[in-house]
Amino acid sequence: MIEEDLHLSRTVSVLTFSLFNLGLALGPVLGSPASENFSRKPVYMVCMPLLLIFVTACGFSRTLTSLLICRFIGGLFGGPGLTIASATISDLFEPSERGLSLFCYYSIPWLGSVLGLVSYHSCHQPRPTKK
Repeated sequence: MIEEDLHLSRTVSVLTFSLFNLGLALGPVLGSPASENFSRKPVYMVCMPLLLIFVTACGFSRTLTSLLICRFIGGLFGGPGLTIASATISDLFEPSERGLSLFCYYSIPWLGSVLGLVSYHSCHQPRPTKK
């Protein structure tokens, strides 16, 4: 879709994904120390709304430059949530309960990908062709 809407090559369209991942990699460098100094709640309260704003702005971007900037900054603010979530789970659950909680937390991205495909294919059956 990005390729068609912004008239980009395949290589340039992958750059948006790469910059989001770069932001996800750099975000914890700032967010993790901030969570140690100011506690986790302020980091969540600042980063999660800004992640929402910049990811939403990606949908409204009409130029490659604005899309790349929004993707990078969105990843930057999304990164701390990924790294401090396991510490938050450790704060919320007793050691005997953490195994299941962390398993659920780390399994959701893969389960979402699998269940999304399964639900799509179960709802969108190909229609038989008339002869």
